[in-house]
Amino acid sequence: LDSRVSFRAMSRDRLPLVCAVPKLESYSGLTSWREEFPPEFYPQLYVSVGHGSRGLITAHLSAEILASEIFGEPSALEQDLRDHLLVERYLTRLLKRGVAVTPETASSFRVLYPPKATVETTRSLKR
Repeated sequence: LDSRVSFRAMSRDRLPLVCAVPKLESYSGLTSWREEFPPEFYPQLYVSVGHGSRGLITAHLSAEILASEIFGEPSALEQDLRDHLLVERYLTRLLKRGVAVTPETASSFRVLYPPKATVETTRSLKR
């Protein structure tokens, strides 16, 4: 009897994360969302994750989006569509609910900000 199981990583809202990775420290001290707030980003760190079962379809557009962002070219998507692919959508949802962004609250986004226990467990397994 042969069987196979495949797991595909996807985000909670089923939209991929295609963006530069913001620093959590730039959100420290904020308790509410402000539209004019510009977060800091890790230099030269970009992600394209969470495509789920639609990865074959969305990977090409995601690559085009990241390439245009990296090289400072106009994006293939309009800005309001582009905003739906940013990881900040999760961090701003926390702020809009009145939850401060900390490593503990952001650990629910395990793809980008793993909980400390997971990192330590991974290190101990490598030994």
